[in-house]
Amino acid sequence: SVSGTGIIPGFVAGYLVSFLIKWMEKNIPGGLDLIAIIIVGAPLTRFLAQLITPVINGTLLTIGDILTSSANSNPIIMGMILGGTIVVVATAPLSSMALTAMLGLTGIPMAIGALSVFGSSFMNGVLFHKLKLGERKDNIAFAIEPLTQADVTSANPIPIYLTNFVGGAACGVLIALMKLINDTPGTATPIAGFAVMFAYNSVTKVLDR
Repeated sequence: SVSGTGIIPGFVAGYLVSFLIKWMEKNIPGGLDLIAIIIVGAPLTRFLAQLITPVINGTLLTIGDILTSSANSNPIIMGMILGGTIVVVATAPLSSMALTAMLGLTGIPMAIGALSVFGSSFMNGVLFHKLKLGERKDNIAFAIEPLTQADVTSANPIPIYLTNFVGGAACGVLIALMKLINDTPGTATPIAGFAVMFAYNSVTKVLDR
């Protein structure tokens, strides 16, 4: 019902309508409640999602513009905040690719997002091994894609999120100072994030750093 409205508008609309659906299930007789939910709930969810989509998209793009413009004025602070935040989002049950795409990040901020997530892959593999969280295959899976071990992450949030934020922030600062760029939004992912850097930077600049 919220197809084409985006992740955040769909989530917010669905969350708000869920309270109405709970009320319907409690107060409408069995059998009729399902019909009422289909007739009222689905259209209402889509209406709310379409209503708030311009506001949310405008807000996200504004945040993205602020981050992009701050790359020149305060690159170190921007690198710390952006690098740490995106890596934590990548480790949480969320999508760092979707976040950077919705923010419309390009240039240095997108390079920070891409390479911070790439660097965190190796860090997370070692972290899982040191904390003895799962078997070797789990360590490799977490390094490649943290979302595959979301249950383990949720059970050990402090060491995993703290380590990822500090590591991501440090990586973000280095990338900001090196002035690497990435003009492809939404590439905050370990494999594609590293590969796409060669499209906008020389091979020696990417590898020598």
